[in-house]
Amino acid sequence: MSRGAVVTSAAPPPAGTYSQAIRSNGPLVFISGQTPRGLDGQRLVGAPFEQQARIALDNLEAIARAPADFRSDMP
Repeated sequence: MSRGAVVTSAAPPPAGTYSQAIRSNGPLVFISGQTPRGLDGQRLVGAPFEQQARIALDNLEAIARAPADFRSDMP
């Protein structure tokens, strides 16, 4: 397994010049912080906390599932 950027269209694109995540040479994936944004990159404004948290967690899950090497390890 080689080190590299993780990119998925199942989560919003990064707002800056960083990657959604970095896969290490070992079994680790370092995921960038996520905010409650839709796939179009627009932030959720005025939504209840629970909805914002759910979207941010869904984005994290989509990024975590992106590396092929980790798909079989995820429930």
